[in-house]
Amino acid sequence: IARQAEPVREFLLATSILDLFDGSLCEALTGNAASSAIIRTLDDQRLFMVGLDEQGQWYRYHYLFRDALRDQLALTASRDTIRTLHARAAEWLERHGAINEALRHALAAEDWTRTERLLERVSTDHYEQDRLAALCEVLQDVPTAVLERSPILALRLAWARIRTGEFELAERPLQIARDAIYDANDRSSLISLLILEAYHDLHENATNVIDLCNAALGLLGDDQPLEQAAALTIRGWAFMYTGESARALDSFASVRQKNGYAPGTWTRLSEIAGSASVLVQRGMLEEAIALLQSALP
Repeated sequence: IARQAEPVREFLLATSILDLFDGSLCEALTGNAASSAIIRTLDDQRLFMVGLDEQGQWYRYHYLFRDALRDQLALTASRDTIRTLHARAAEWLERHGAINEALRHALAAEDWTRTERLLERVSTDHYEQDRLAALCEVLQDVPTAVLERSPILALRLAWARIRTGEFELAERPLQIARDAIYDANDRSSLISLLILEAYHDLHENATNVIDLCNAALGLLGDDQPLEQAAALTIRGWAFMYTGESARALDSFASVRQKNGYAPGTWTRLSEIAGSASVLVQRGMLEEAIALLQSALP
C-alpha cells in the first residue's frame, strides 16, 4: 500500500469499504473520473484484485488485502469522512437496485432516513413471505431511534421474535410498536398490532386472545384474507386452550375458506395442526392422521 502513488493509495483506501465494485460505483464514491482506468491498472498489476465477471467490469479485493485497507482507512480518515463514503455508496447502490448492499452502507453512514426507507422495503418481502430468520437478521441491530421513527419495523421485528419463541427479545420492539400505533390510531397498523398481541398472549391468556382476535376481525375487510386467516387461526387455538373444541373447529374451518389452502403459508399449517389436535382430543385419531398427512409435501 505504501509503495503506491498517492492518488492510487487514496483510491484503494476509499473503495475498501465496498464488498464489490465497478468503475461507475468507484467514481461516485471517490469523485475520481479515472476510476475505471485505475481499476484496470490495478488488475494488470495483479494487486490483490479478483475479477467477478468475464467482461472485466466487476471486481473485489482479496479479503486479507481489503481488511488491511479498511484498518488503514480507520487509522487515517476521520469518522465523518468514512460516513460520507458510506453515504455515497448507499446512494449509488440504491439507485442501481442493490438494496441489501445499500442498506449496509446506509447503516454505516448513520443515514437514518435512507436506512428507514430501505429497511421497510427489504423487510416487507421477508414479512409477507414469512421469512422469520431473515426478518430477524435484517432488523435485529437496528437502532431504537430508527424503530421509533418507523413503528412498522418495530412491529415486524416483534412479530419475528415472537413467532420464533424469543419473547424477551420481542419486548422492546413490541412496546415501541404499541406506543406509536395506539397513539396514531392507524387502522391497518392497529389490525397488525392486535394480531401480534394475540399471538404473544396465546399461551398465557387465551380468553384475552379471543377478544383481541375478534377486535381485529371486526376491523378487517373481505379484501384482507391473509390477515383474516391469521386472526382466525390464532382464535382457533385460543378456543382449543379454553376447552371450546366446537368453536375451535369452526374457526379453523373459516381459515380454510379465507386461506384457500395457499401452499407454504404459516396459517395453513397452523390451522391443520390445530384442527388435528382437536380431533385427537375427541378420539378421532384416523381423521387426525389423514389431516396431518395432507400437510406433507
